[in-house]
Amino acid sequence: MDPISNPIAYALAQLIGQLPGVWATWLMATWAFLCATSNLILVRWRPPDAGTKMAVLYQIVRLLALSRGFNAAAYGPGYKPLLIPKDMPRDQAAAALDLHPDQTKPRK
Repeated sequence: MDPISNPIAYALAQLIGQLPGVWATWLMATWAFLCATSNLILVRWRPPDAGTKMAVLYQIVRLLALSRGFNAAAYGPGYKPLLIPKDMPRDQAAAALDLHPDQTKPRK
């Protein structure tokens, strides 16, 4: 891992490498559990009004849920969901909307 391209990931990798194996395993399992729990909370929690105290807590829970890629949108900037009939070719529908066919498929 290159320390210049991603110094935070490098520092975390160095820190976790110094921990005993059991502690590192517990730390990663706890982090994954917190991320998954945060994602489940976000499913039911409507976003609060901006400027309220709950908005800060909501942002923290949201960041935890998104930190492992949970709840990330399959269609992001540059990608457009394309709802077409099953028998219509995707290339034809994308051309009708002046889009490249790769821009109409979900990210991986």
